[in-house]
Parts: sequence; structure tokens; C-alpha cells
Amino acid sequence: MTTTNNVADARLSSWRLLARNPVTLVSALILLTVAVVAVTANWIAPFGINDVDVPNALAPP
Repeated sequence: MTTTNNVADARLSSWRLLARNPVTLVSALILLTVAVVAVTANWIAPFGINDVDVPNALAPP
């Protein structure tokens, strides 16, 4: 039991050390934001990836 408790304490202290570093927190927040946007891209984007008509978009009026 003591070994298990020591391992659990070491893991917890590692997470606390990471949580105290502001660069780690900002990086984790950016990574989480990118992951959420990637997962929800179908709901965020108003059009599909193949819906753009490039030749007509670049044509003069």
C-alpha cells in the first residue's frame, strides 16, 4: 500500500508542478481550444469544404 500511495503522491505533485507554471497553463488552454474547434468544425463553418466556387469568386463583375 505504501508504494501505491507514493506513486499517487508523485503523480499528484507532478500535476501541481505543471499547474503552477503559467506557460503550461496557457499552452494547455490553446491546445484545448484548437482541439475543440477541430472537433466542432462542421457546426462552426457555414459552408462545406467543397462549396467554394473559386473561378466565379475571382471573376470580374
